[in-house]
Amino acid sequence: MRLNIIAATCALALLTGCACPDIVNTREIGDEQMSCEQLAQEIEKCKNAKKELDDEKGFTGKNTAAALFFWPALIATHSNVNDALKALNDRQDHLVNLHAKKCCPQETTK
Repeated sequence: MRLNIIAATCALALLTGCACPDIVNTREIGDEQMSCEQLAQEIEKCKNAKKELDDEKGFTGKNTAAALFFWPALIATHSNVNDALKALNDRQDHLVNLHAKKCCPQETTK
């Protein structure tokens, strides 16, 4: 009985430990009205979010435990992270295009 409770608790912990990142919208209402500085800040947010997601794909404690005890969770984590990364890349491309369209100075996106 005690072993069943421990096993159920571990399974629940692994399932809730899966990375389920938010997937951003490529285009937001108001993107067209953003200033050059606001666009540069949004582009920087995308870059930072992508770095965080790349860290989720690595060998974290959660991912190692998932691989050992519940490997489908690891597959789900990688799939979710890949979807979120694609959305962030699309969002960043959209923002960079808007930045160029507005003839903003290039140094604001570095």
